[in-house]
Amino acid sequence: MAPRKSKSNHNPAPNQPLNPPPMPSPSVSAARAASDAAGTDAVPGELEAAKWDITDEMTQTLIDRWAEATADVPPETPHVPLLTLLGEAIVLASFVEQHLSPVTMKGTRLPGLDSVAGTGNVSQKTPEELRELAMALGAVRAQIDRLVQSGDRESIEEGADVLAELKATLRFVLEDDETGEAQLDQLTELYGSADSFDEMAMALQAFADLADAHRDAVAAVSTFAAGLPARARGLSFALRERKALQLGGPEARQVALYKDIRDRLTGALLLRMRSARKAFRFVFRDYPDIVRKVTSAYERDRRRTRDRNADGNAPSDTDTTQASAPSAMGV
Repeated sequence: MAPRKSKSNHNPAPNQPLNPPPMPSPSVSAARAASDAAGTDAVPGELEAAKWDITDEMTQTLIDRWAEATADVPPETPHVPLLTLLGEAIVLASFVEQHLSPVTMKGTRLPGLDSVAGTGNVSQKTPEELRELAMALGAVRAQIDRLVQSGDRESIEEGADVLAELKATLRFVLEDDETGEAQLDQLTELYGSADSFDEMAMALQAFADLADAHRDAVAAVSTFAAGLPARARGLSFALRERKALQLGGPEARQVALYKDIRDRLTGALLLRMRSARKAFRFVFRDYPDIVRKVTSAYERDRRRTRDRNADGNAPSDTDTTQASAPSAMGV
């Protein structure tokens, strides 16, 4: 289903009511009800799959509503995998909901985020907006994947096979090469979920380049391994060619439109996540364990990896609990 063109240039602030205001979709309302019913001891974001009864019509309604509401939001690309971002948004929504008002937990009276509601960083609408944006963004990504892939998975799967062989070979030859192994880890993280023509083509090219930098060591493994970089480059070129042929018609315009919507939804979601996390860092500045739960685990893992690569030592417990320090992308 093609996205409907936006009719409005209205650009709401993070917690400013939309015009018209977004009404909670049945699926989001059901999810929130399930979370409420589960009680405060439930793991935030952990809901029964049956509660998320999402139809195509409901999904398209979310996409259309948020595409219009974010018409003037600056596009943004996340510094974490999109699926990771969506999961973190759902968990953050549950924590905002849980800590919006003062609450007593385990005999301790905790403050509420509503104490800083006047700043505009968080409001009663924040959990609903985070959930709706995450759901809409996931649906847009799926639409892009369907258009780009067009049911042809053979080239992607062949590329994945070559990529796996190349990674295994590099992991073997770089085991005692600290710099090379760090480069391999960086590429593995960057292209960990390559599942489109573009992503697979870039991954194949990047790993082939790294293999060429260690050509002699790779060639020493086997004749098969020595030919992997050239094969990877050939597949990379073929994937780009196939995509160019695929997107030479109306599909190209649809994909471009969906990508624009995706990037604006990402910008709106990140804005709300940064604002909510900023509120948490202030309100719960005396409760670092709570702040740590709402910051990005992915970003913390990246920092720990960078620390290890920098000095060869694992960071201290103090380093890993500095939740008050914003990540590189402010989330």
